[in-house]
Amino acid sequence: MEKTNLWNDAAKYGAVMALAAILFNVAAMYVQSGWLTLLSLAVFVTLLFLFTRRRASLYGGGPDGYGYGQCLKFIFCMMLFSGILEGAYQIAATHWLFAARYEAQMDTAFAAVAGMGVYTDDQLEMAVEMARRMMRSPIWLILSGVLGSVIKGVFFGLIVAAFAKRNPDVFAGGDDGEDRANLA
Repeated sequence: MEKTNLWNDAAKYGAVMALAAILFNVAAMYVQSGWLTLLSLAVFVTLLFLFTRRRASLYGGGPDGYGYGQCLKFIFCMMLFSGILEGAYQIAATHWLFAARYEAQMDTAFAAVAGMGVYTDDQLEMAVEMARRMMRSPIWLILSGVLGSVIKGVFFGLIVAAFAKRNPDVFAGGDDGEDRANLA
């Protein structure tokens, strides 16, 4: 039962994490601010902690608790789902929703690289073509969304799991007294 709930909870909370990331991504397209980035990170870490702590509270009662490794496993699963949804958003954003804005950002970035004078025209042309192909590839966008989400989640999860874990209840369970009686 807990294994099924792991995937259900990971999907549900991963969707909320993805929605928050998508909203901040859209806001960042219109407002370039360091405060927005900091707020996005604070919301991400807070949600990661709250969802992991909730999971630990629900399934960590009793003599086993909900350990550090279990918290990290849940964070990993949650970030997998979040990454899939973020990748799907990136596909929609680059192909339909904000296609012109993404093209303009890429043109600006390539103009800045060309202005450095480090690369030849052939190298720049090849890099531009490869980048445009990657930005249009649904498989690449999904994989990069999943990989980025998992790396970010597990990185912060290393700290979050330490605070969200639930230690075992040493006084739970009725077998302890019987075991001690059998030892005597």
